[in-house]
Amino acid sequence: MIVVTGVTGVIGQEVAKELVAAGHPVRAFVRNRKKGQGIFKDLKLEFAEGQFDDVASLEAAFRGAERVFLLTPVDPKQVEWNQNVIHAARAAGVKQIVRLSGILAAPETPCEMLQLHGVCDEQLANSGLGYTILRPNSFYQNMFWLQSVIRARALFALPMKAAQQSLLDVRDIAAVAAKVLTDDVSAHDKQTYVLTGSEPLTYYEVAEKLSRATGKTITYLDITPEEAVRTMIGYGVPEWTAQTVVDFRKIIATGACAATTDVVPRLLGRAPRSFTDFARENAATFKPTTQENTMSDSPVTQSKDEPKTWRGYYEEIREVLTADPKRTVGVTGSWQFNLLGNDGGSFFVEIDDGKFRVEEGAVENPAVTIAMTKDDYIAMASKKTPGGELFMAGRMRVSGDAMLGMRAEALFS
Repeated sequence: MIVVTGVTGVIGQEVAKELVAAGHPVRAFVRNRKKGQGIFKDLKLEFAEGQFDDVASLEAAFRGAERVFLLTPVDPKQVEWNQNVIHAARAAGVKQIVRLSGILAAPETPCEMLQLHGVCDEQLANSGLGYTILRPNSFYQNMFWLQSVIRARALFALPMKAAQQSLLDVRDIAAVAAKVLTDDVSAHDKQTYVLTGSEPLTYYEVAEKLSRATGKTITYLDITPEEAVRTMIGYGVPEWTAQTVVDFRKIIATGACAATTDVVPRLLGRAPRSFTDFARENAATFKPTTQENTMSDSPVTQSKDEPKTWRGYYEEIREVLTADPKRTVGVTGSWQFNLLGNDGGSFFVEIDDGKFRVEEGAVENPAVTIAMTKDDYIAMASKKTPGGELFMAGRMRVSGDAMLGMRAEALFS
């Protein structure tokens, strides 16, 4: 018997599927039995109800099992929960724990999420139990969290700069976990496996591959970590979780997660799944609903070079608007937006029935945010109307006379 924790999550579900498909008995540890049974109604599983805070429920779930797949949620209590699992496993006679950790996990890292993983890994290594630790890089399926904004606005925003990351498919993580859980215990005992894909990608390249798969131009916006935290909190993510996830993304942005390993092909005997295949498989999920951004055969590729400084943009935009106010012809009503540079600088533009002003510094809660790179920018705008909220978006080349395009009639009409 193999017990799978975290079984209702993306990785846990795939691990359970892999094990059942291979003919192994699986007991799912869940907080809510009915919810678990609803998720796995087509999969033959046993269910044990309990919580990581309750050692007795863990011990009951582990009784009669030889192996445990351990996946705990990202939470400040993760170390406590990890220790509870170890105590319960030892008491129940479990022979092996396969723990899902994270790439770069270490007690001394500046990211609290990776600190917790590092401490938990050390707890397990010192437990006296048989163990294997899996440290995967981020996985393709995280993009599903962004599908709504991609479909609605043909863009997504992350604080990753132009750094590469060796992403991989969650199904490859699950396949490795299943192999480790079903091989002889000694085959992987006391091993720590770093799991990656075979192709380091920037998120500009992720956007390009999604564009190719969907036939629609999808753009990646590099935003600041502070903006990323505010956005996640705005979507209901707890502040602690938002901050530690963004702290991890700040590490990714340094290029620290670009390296690849041979673990997946070595253990599975095949190459890792590619992001190109993932994008094709899920093209309908990510395809933007807008009609005007159909991808051409030779799409504009966003520059990954050093961005133009905000000061340069500020001076040029101010000069363009001052010299030719007619660039705002066609804009009715009041529009306010921030322009955010990749170097952290910002300025504010307001257009009010053709009149305009530009000033240094961003304002709080603007109607519009525009994030710019060296050659391109994305505009996102919204304003209240009697009929509700009106949303518009546009993409324009930033160069010379067409810069920013205070051809506002083209941008907002």
